[in-house]
Amino acid sequence: MKWLRPVSPALGALVLALFIFKVGLHPIWMNLKSLKWKFVPILVLCLSYESLNTGAWLTVIGVERRVKFLKLFKAWLAGEAINATIPLMSLGGEPLKAALIRDELPFSRGMASVVIDRTISSLAGILFAMSGVALGFRYLVLPLRLKVAILTITVTGAIFMLFLIFAQLHAPGSSVMRALRKVKLVRRDVKTLAFDEYLSSFYRDYKSRFLLALIMHLSARMIGGILETWIILRFWDINVGFTSAWLIASLTVLIVTLFAFLPSGLGASEGGQAYIFKAMGLDPTVGLSMGIVKRLRKIAWVMIGLIILAGSKSREEHLGGELTAKFPSN
Repeated sequence: MKWLRPVSPALGALVLALFIFKVGLHPIWMNLKSLKWKFVPILVLCLSYESLNTGAWLTVIGVERRVKFLKLFKAWLAGEAINATIPLMSLGGEPLKAALIRDELPFSRGMASVVIDRTISSLAGILFAMSGVALGFRYLVLPLRLKVAILTITVTGAIFMLFLIFAQLHAPGSSVMRALRKVKLVRRDVKTLAFDEYLSSFYRDYKSRFLLALIMHLSARMIGGILETWIILRFWDINVGFTSAWLIASLTVLIVTLFAFLPSGLGASEGGQAYIFKAMGLDPTVGLSMGIVKRLRKIAWVMIGLIILAGSKSREEHLGGELTAKFPSN
């Protein structure tokens, strides 16, 4: 599947372009144009749920490690920016998060916290998607074959997440690190002992942290999915209930998960929302327009993350130059 990585961004862009061509550019542009200043609160709303995601990561690390929230927040944004731009199942930025906080936390422990946090975040996504499946079965008229397929995919995802947690209880560090080294995401000299110990001890000894982090990730999904969907539609004077917004947001998560090979679900997310709107008896053009608004919001925050990353690299190069001047190798 290596050939898919370089072409997946173009493939996603092509899928999005086909959906735009199908519904027409003009109505989409009019929807986007009508937002104007209202796009600002959508951007600000993102700050709240990214803060919750960062808080969940901090909960996994533990306050006794004295890692500053702001530094963790910057590392989170930088890592998520890479996740959104590199077609690697949204995992390319995870080692970067650990690398950016290595001054406060050894890389092995930082990487373990990232793996645990990503696992909890994925579990929250599965639970959120399952809620969408339940609502979809209740409120949408779907063919039996499609219902069986959706249910099978969701249950398979839930079983996989439980297996992943079980595996982390039994010191899978060597296998995880081998996988990361194979795709050149970590150096070959990273030790796995501390990584293994932290993984297994977290699930065994810190169940309350696990639960709190899960609640925070679920809350982030609620704000970034349900509330954002409801607000955007209200900006367009479209009256939808909280349940409808929940259904739209949660089923979108399921669609993006199915097309994980596309960077950040490009094309699949926007087109999926158009189909969800159509299935709900709403205008699919509005669904596609909303998907594009969310894509623009994501691009804006990706740019912020990349700026943070560039600033981190510049500081490291500056410090490296100062050290070389003070302590020349010869």
